Amino acid sequence: MWGDRDHDAIYIHRIVTHPDFRGLSFVKQIITWARAFATENHLKFIRMDIWADNKKLLEYYTNCGFNYVGVVTMEKTYGLPKHYEGISLSLFEIKI
Repeated sequence: MWGDRDHDAIYIHRIVTHPDFRGLSFVKQIITWARAFATENHLKFIRMDIWADNKKLLEYYTNCGFNYVGVVTMEKTYGLPKHYEGISLSLFEIKI
């Protein structure tokens, strides 16, 4: 997904919150943990991707401190699950 930028980063994948626990800032807690992990391991970024058409999540992750990097459409998906073929993903990162 990240092409030639796929290095020096910790990647967050599949954050899902049960409806009973929404609003408790779990994502911010995950970011705090990821920032500490990245710092300890000399990584430069926290990165994640989401479905490109999910505008509510785009805004939410930007409000959590992620910078919007852009959209990538998956063409070469060798080694990835089948559901990645042809999808568009919005990429986000936090620079450490």
